[in-house]
Amino acid sequence: MAGPPRNATLTASYAGDGGLEAASTTSAFSVGTITTTTTVAADPAVVTVGDPVRFDARVTPSHGGTPAGSVQFRVDGSDFGAAVALTDGSATSAALSTLGLGEHTVTAVYLGTSDHTGSTSAAVSFRVREPLKPTATTSTVDPAAAVTGQPVTLGANVSASGGTPTGEVVFTVDGTEVARAAVASNGAASTTVTTLPVGSNPVVATYAGDDVFGPSSASPRTVTVSKASVAITLSATDDSTVTGEAVGVTATVDVLSPGGGTPDGAVQAARRRQPRRLPGSTGQRRGELRTADLAHGGHPHPRGVVRRQRALPAGH
Repeated sequence: MAGPPRNATLTASYAGDGGLEAASTTSAFSVGTITTTTTVAADPAVVTVGDPVRFDARVTPSHGGTPAGSVQFRVDGSDFGAAVALTDGSATSAALSTLGLGEHTVTAVYLGTSDHTGSTSAAVSFRVREPLKPTATTSTVDPAAAVTGQPVTLGANVSASGGTPTGEVVFTVDGTEVARAAVASNGAASTTVTTLPVGSNPVVATYAGDDVFGPSSASPRTVTVSKASVAITLSATDDSTVTGEAVGVTATVDVLSPGGGTPDGAVQAARRRQPRRLPGSTGQRRGELRTADLAHGGHPHPRGVVRRQRALPAGH
């Protein structure tokens, strides 16, 4: 029912007809305020002692339009500052930077209006901590020169005075993460990668920090990656044939150690004809060239395999 909250009386009347008398009845009712729900958050939830923290409140009605009015913030059970007016259903407190170390709570009390019922948020905890302790991070790469697919160990050591850092070290190349590793109790972190691309890779190790120790980064360490060597072997289903008989030929491409991975791309197969002197010439005719895509074979180490079968024509 439209209109402000109020007490009212509803009357229903029957005018009667030729055979029935008129009648009426009344019923009292009330129009109440719209209920609301209030939430609050601390920003940030963990703050360094002496740094400011602010509180954000949101008031949501059970139905209808956005509430007006104001919110009173309470920190550790006491009012913090004056009530703050809502804007589009939200309110933000002034900054607070005088709290001591430890856990604290904040609540937001919506004071309500003539149309909306007041409500109180649940208490939300936040923490004031000591300043983050400085750290220093150094890094290593082994080996510094590698080939495609060769394992490269990325290492870091995080040191600090007065404790042991925890968390992770993130390894990046040109700002892109390539790996990460947990920091052990001795401050060391390491991981192995095999996917660094060909070229110069400046690896930076960055300690992300934790609740006690601050972040730090090591100087870049360059890993130079070259192309890995490969070996190609050929095998045929038969080492001799007759005209018109099909012969299966397999080409296998193996990546040579210390490289790794499975070759892709294409193998170009050349069939060389026996030398045949052309009339009036000292030249030779050459065999035709064919290209085939590599296919993965079921072998104990990475390799690329190409299989092709065709009949050899007469005279070849």
